Amino acid sequence: MLVNCAGGAPPRFFSELDLEVFDKTLSTNLRSAYCPSRGVWPYLERAGGGAIVNTASISGLWAMFGLSAYGAAKAAVVNLTRTMAIEGGPAGIRVNCVAPGYALSQSSQRMINEADTPEAFQASIADQSALGRMGSPSELASACLFLASTEASFITGHDLVVEGDVTLGQLPAADPRRTPEERRMSQR
Repeated sequence: MLVNCAGGAPPRFFSELDLEVFDKTLSTNLRSAYCPSRGVWPYLERAGGGAIVNTASISGLWAMFGLSAYGAAKAAVVNLTRTMAIEGGPAGIRVNCVAPGYALSQSSQRMINEADTPEAFQASIADQSALGRMGSPSELASACLFLASTEASFITGHDLVVEGDVTLGQLPAADPRRTPEERRMSQR
């Protein structure tokens, strides 16, 4: 089993994105899935199979302001995952990816702490989910463990979106039938 979990990028609007930052972002996010996978591939073939789980992002599935390079890199991880899955399938190699949404990781906690009003900023992120909270690193790890397990033995080429419904569309917080206080309270 191999889990490739690396990534990140400084937020930059496309008009401010220079080639050096773009290349570094692609390298950090795409090569971190390619290089370890390529290294373990022959061993998995000789072993008669195995599982690889890559980490993508909801940013690779839909456009987000200031994340053009990061989104492009994570979209490439999704497609790399699918291609590896069809090529590895005959050898018993399953390849999937997890696309996290807003999770309370160390890097997101730093971003929250650096905000002018950290509590309000964190609440605004949590309000984007009908569940009313950010995900936890352990929830993301559980998704990876599932995809790598024998319980997922017939799943390959899949992008498991783990994001508390952020990408589904209209959120309950936007329900016009409720007051702002009712919407906020319903998410706790």
